Amino acid sequence: MLWVLGPVGVIAAVLAAYFSWRGRETLSLAVLMLAMVPVGLSTAEMGARMGSNFSLANAARFLQPRLGDSGAVLYEGSAFAGSSLSFYLDRPFFLVGDGQVSEEAALEKLSVPHPVYLIVHKDRVPHWQRRLTERFHIYHQEITCGPHVVVSNQE
Repeated sequence: MLWVLGPVGVIAAVLAAYFSWRGRETLSLAVLMLAMVPVGLSTAEMGARMGSNFSLANAARFLQPRLGDSGAVLYEGSAFAGSSLSFYLDRPFFLVGDGQVSEEAALEKLSVPHPVYLIVHKDRVPHWQRRLTERFHIYHQEITCGPHVVVSNQE
């Protein structure tokens, strides 16, 4: 779709200049507005393709029905990066490593019998896989949502 933007922009600019030169300003403006359609469609396509990289909405939709009354969610990352989780998840969550919960406290929370889910960036999966298998002898990865992975204490 991006290959269309250049030629459409050039053609629209030439037509708009021609119509403006001929005294047809309304038609010139209409041509320019029509040329914005491919830009809007390209933006929508990019949002659909890249949305999961910037939002935790899919992770929240996955977690919501699985949490029950006593389930908890831990998120390793900054509050800014996890802000979409607070929007889509119907309960508070704990930030790991951002001053709220330490890694050791997160491991303690993961040892309880009720569902606890940890959301980490893909780059941190080897670290958490090692920590969880050392402590619990199990690593249970639930789902991947864009660059994030959801890990569970449930089998």
